[in-house]
Amino acid sequence: MLLWGSPRILRVVFILWEVRTMREIVSLQSSNEAKEKEINDVVKGTRKELSGFSQMIESIGDGFKSVVEKLQNLWNDIVWGWTAAAGASKLNSADKKQDPFKPAYEYLADTSLEWIDMPQKELFTHFLEYMQHQQGATGTSRIVENIMMGRKLPSNILSNMRNNVGSDFPGGKNKVTGPTFVKYWYKRFVDNYKQFAHKTVPYEDVLDRAAAKYGQPKEILKTIIGIESHGDVYANKGKKSSYKGLMQVDIRQTKQYGVTDIYDPEQNIMMAMELRKQNSRQLNALKDNIPQLIAKVAPVETMSNAA
Repeated sequence: MLLWGSPRILRVVFILWEVRTMREIVSLQSSNEAKEKEINDVVKGTRKELSGFSQMIESIGDGFKSVVEKLQNLWNDIVWGWTAAAGASKLNSADKKQDPFKPAYEYLADTSLEWIDMPQKELFTHFLEYMQHQQGATGTSRIVENIMMGRKLPSNILSNMRNNVGSDFPGGKNKVTGPTFVKYWYKRFVDNYKQFAHKTVPYEDVLDRAAAKYGQPKEILKTIIGIESHGDVYANKGKKSSYKGLMQVDIRQTKQYGVTDIYDPEQNIMMAMELRKQNSRQLNALKDNIPQLIAKVAPVETMSNAA
């Protein structure tokens, strides 16, 4: 009975085991399907979130790009505004840009510069040449140096300067200082330029040759002649002064320059130009100081003392 029943029992057990195994397989498959579904759902959700994030990034990027563009446009507007303002300022102050020292020059010579047909910086350079003619190259350099350094002038130079001012010097000769002396003579130089620069003279051809040879404007030569002799070729003849003729050159130096007749316009003018040529190196050194010199000579606080 047992032997007969044993195979049947074993078969039932085997069937039960198969059923259980199938259930586990089905359960596992169901579980895997659920997991797969869950994973797919996660993937889909992730993709959706990533898509939304991407859209958000693109939106932020577009917004950032827009902000950058706006900032760039604003900067361009600012730069353009600055440029336009600078251009307008440049146009409005064209005269000052052409000659930044114009106010100082106007101060030095008051309103007498209005009809001068030469840039004022160039005119002032020629004035320094005249200072060399009057005070000598060394004396002029000492005057400029002391003005620049804000020092008092040596007594010997100061005495010589006092001898070179007229009765119209403001406050009298005892009020001579470096700045006031330069200012006084610059005004006289300008006034004589107006009076003599374009005046026709009998020795016009001599001036043409001298101007061409030494590279000097003929108008400046006439200005110096106007100051020194008022165009009189015989100026100081018969007087004790050793300075004679058109340019008031020193008769004691005539042999040195081969001058036989100091009252001859050509010999007198050419001698003066040779002297100037010798001083050219010192003059070039002075030119670099012109802006600072003007500032020292024409400070605002002393405008009430204008000559």
